[in-house]
Amino acid sequence: MNIYSLSFLFLFLPICVFVYYLVPLKWKRTVLLFASLLFYAMLEPKNLWLLIGSILLDYLVAQEMDACKEHLGRRRAWLFFGVIKNLGIVVVVAVLYQLRMMQSPLGIQIYTLTGMGYLIDLYKGDAKFDRNITNFALMCSFFAKIYTGPLVDYQYFESQINHIKPSLSRIGEGIGRFAQGLAKKVILADQIRLVYEQVQAIPYSQSTVTSIWCLVLFQAFWLYFTLSGMSDVAKGLAEIFSIDLPRNFYYPFQARMVEDFFERFNITVTAFVRKYLYVELGGDQNGPWSTIFNTLLTTMLMGLWFGIRINYMVWGIYFAVFILFERFILGSRIEKIPMFFRRVYSFVVVIYSFTIFTATSLQESWFYITGSIGLNHLEFMDDKMGYILSSNWLLIFCCFFFCTSFVNMMFKQLEKYLPKFHDLFGAAVSAGLLLLVVGFLL
Repeated sequence: MNIYSLSFLFLFLPICVFVYYLVPLKWKRTVLLFASLLFYAMLEPKNLWLLIGSILLDYLVAQEMDACKEHLGRRRAWLFFGVIKNLGIVVVVAVLYQLRMMQSPLGIQIYTLTGMGYLIDLYKGDAKFDRNITNFALMCSFFAKIYTGPLVDYQYFESQINHIKPSLSRIGEGIGRFAQGLAKKVILADQIRLVYEQVQAIPYSQSTVTSIWCLVLFQAFWLYFTLSGMSDVAKGLAEIFSIDLPRNFYYPFQARMVEDFFERFNITVTAFVRKYLYVELGGDQNGPWSTIFNTLLTTMLMGLWFGIRINYMVWGIYFAVFILFERFILGSRIEKIPMFFRRVYSFVVVIYSFTIFTATSLQESWFYITGSIGLNHLEFMDDKMGYILSSNWLLIFCCFFFCTSFVNMMFKQLEKYLPKFHDLFGAAVSAGLLLLVVGFLL
């Protein structure tokens, strides 16, 4: 039972919402925690012990850290243990996944890094120890965000679940966002993935310049609509339960420069790495060499978020080169470049990065890099690619269109000038998207 399945839509979610709003306020967190563990148990029963064990161990570490406030050495030792435990789980599972092609446990990065962030905040005094384990366990395992996040810290989440204020308007907004997220995942991401697999099945000997560019572009669209769609689903579900989660994507393909791309793409993960690594290492406060080292390290880790693979690390280095170029070479002069050209430059750099991300080896990446600019004596396009493009032109157009902010801008204008029509039209669109999603899932 996935979060984008019919059983979730018509059985699990309605029952959760009904029970959640039926029970008194003090029991709502317990209901959500039970629902989250039940959801995980139905989806991945073999990995439930890992989720519960990691959460309990992090809570015990936090308890020990709170008990030895006056003993800095012991407190630091417990923090070290907690950090190593969480990073160790992520690394070991990622390595096993690469070596044995095992399925990575659902949400392992979400609940381990959430727990690790809480321990670091507790050590620094930015968070307090909450003896109510329900709050901490729910923060780590909330089923709405277990797939792709967003990552949230204790202070943000605790203030939400301790002051739940149900609102019909928020529930309505949540349903709309939930429908949009499902549509991104089911209608756009899953369908463009099928087209990507058609192109990927073309042998190297039959590759063309067009097939390489389509492979790269379709992979970029699939990744974006999957991650942003699931993040919208998480935020929408949370709003249905009167909880606010932070935005995780903000039209990254419209970035004004490459550094801005990371401000819009996987926003909470970028903020997490920046807060707990980049800033702690000194950021850009200790001279240019420190800035270069810290930027390279953080972008490589952003790449390794998707798995331990040399291509993902190189993908991060690729972005670091452009970020450092913008900081040290262009500097303030980039503001003088017209916005249109800055967006085009960022879009091309980001899309071209997927020649590295898409490949399974550096050798394959080099083939994509050289082939995409016609250096391998490849044909520009053949009949097979012509058929694929002509058969899927509407889907490709929709992917281009819906990765822009045009629709969002249109709705803002409607809300400003025709607020009543905006609400009615928004409800109709949400209902239509849900019907379309159901149609695709049948």
